[in-house]
Amino acid sequence: MSVVPTDDSQARVMEAIWAVKAGRWGEDVRRLIREQGEGLAAQGAQAVIAGFTQIPIVLQDGDLSAPAVDATLALAFRAVRAARGEKRRGVCSTAI
Repeated sequence: MSVVPTDDSQARVMEAIWAVKAGRWGEDVRRLIREQGEGLAAQGAQAVIAGFTQIPIVLQDGDLSAPAVDATLALAFRAVRAARGEKRRGVCSTAI
């Protein structure tokens, strides 16, 4: 099942992203992004994808009741595996 953020929630995520870009990643920004992630978990999300590079600065796996996946880190791990010639495919996680 896909869970899609509301327009308001998406606006709050963008507010957090712009805050990080401006060099602010204090507790207020962390709380803002956690609230949005928990909202997705409450709607049934089994994991939350941190799909912008700024999000993992203020949201790590373990911060939410659902797993948080750092998409940039997952991509980096997969790129290294591909460069090594490893063929493993499967669930995209930081354990790739």
